[in-house]
Amino acid sequence: MEYGTWFLLSGGLGVGRGFTGWFDMIMAFFFYIPNLVIAEQFIRSRRKERGALVNLGSAALLLAASAFVMVVTWSFTNGAWGRRMASGLLEASF
Repeated sequence: MEYGTWFLLSGGLGVGRGFTGWFDMIMAFFFYIPNLVIAEQFIRSRRKERGALVNLGSAALLLAASAFVMVVTWSFTNGAWGRRMASGLLEASF
């Protein structure tokens, strides 16, 4: 997801051949942090002693993260490899 977003926003700036660019090095160390933040928010939102406002904020964060994943997946698939994959599958079936 992170690489797809980066390619959509920057065109692959900092991505080197064989994953040796500066963005690749950052991702090698920090790739787990967005997923960790979402998992932590989900776990904390399950506690019953939280107020309604905190529950609403947690739900909004999880909804925004889900929407982000859907939009980036659709955009990257549509723009990068989805059409080629579909045409390859259609050609292989005939």
